[in-house]
Amino acid sequence: MYKMAMLDTHFLDSFKDASGSTAQTPALREDRVLNYVWVNKQSLNVMGPPKEEDADIQCGIPLNYFDKAYNNARLYPDTEVKVWVDRKLLDDSTRFFLESHAYINAPENVTFHDLRDIPAYDAHPIYGEESKGNIWNKVDLARFMVVSHELNDPARKQVFYADF
Repeated sequence: MYKMAMLDTHFLDSFKDASGSTAQTPALREDRVLNYVWVNKQSLNVMGPPKEEDADIQCGIPLNYFDKAYNNARLYPDTEVKVWVDRKLLDDSTRFFLESHAYINAPENVTFHDLRDIPAYDAHPIYGEESKGNIWNKVDLARFMVVSHELNDPARKQVFYADF
C-alpha cells in the first residue's frame, strides 16, 4: 500500500501544468507509459497437474494483483498502461483466466504484452523454461529490461514502473 501511495503522489505530480491543476485529457498521451511486469517462478506448463489440496485452483496467477494496475489505469485515463507477462510460461487455463479477467475488468488504456517480444529478455538464459534461477533476480532483471525497452522509444518522455 505504501508503494502505491508513493507512486500516486509522484505520478500525479507529472500531470500538473504550470497553474498547478491536475486537469486530464481523455486522449492517450503517447509520451507516457506505466509498466507492470509479472514473471512466474517457473513455467506453469511443466508444473504438472495440481496437487489434491490445490485441485480447485485453475489459475496460476492471483488475478487480484492485476486489479491494482486496472485501478491505476482508471485514475490516469490518458496514460498507456502496459502489463508485461511471459506467455511462454503460462498454461492454457491461466492464460484463459487472465485474458477473461482483463476483458471484463481492464479499462481501454491497459494493454498486455509478451516479455518474449523484448529481444534481450527472450535471449537471456535466466528465462529458459529449465532455469532454476532465483525468482527475484528474474523479476528485477525483467523490470530493467522493460524500462530500458520503453526508454529506447524516442516518443517516450515519461516511463514509469510500478509493482503489483
